[in-house]
Amino acid sequence: MKIISQKAKIIDQYLENHPEAEVGKWPIEISGEKQILPFYRFPIGFAIGCPGILYYNANNGRLFMDVSKWQKENNRLLDTTVQEDAEIIRQMLLKLDMEKTNLLKEDIHKKSKWNPG
Repeated sequence: MKIISQKAKIIDQYLENHPEAEVGKWPIEISGEKQILPFYRFPIGFAIGCPGILYYNANNGRLFMDVSKWQKENNRLLDTTVQEDAEIIRQMLLKLDMEKTNLLKEDIHKKSKWNPG
């Protein structure tokens, strides 16, 4: 099933212009069906000064309460495509569970990332 959205079009265009973005293939199960699908490396955007392709998901269950509270206190919605708002969400994520965040940082530093996200 092909996803047809503005974001999907941006991703398709990026992949068309950057064949080196495909890093490898990985086994995954979707709706009970096992498949081996490609995975890709995308620019994170703000880190390299462009709009980017990947953004935080402000509706993520782990973040929902913090994002809702922030939006209510500041009387505006967070826009994950805006660098300043992305940084607010990033700080929320880092503070969710500092112990787990630090363990993850150490693990990634020691082993690098083993599985595609």
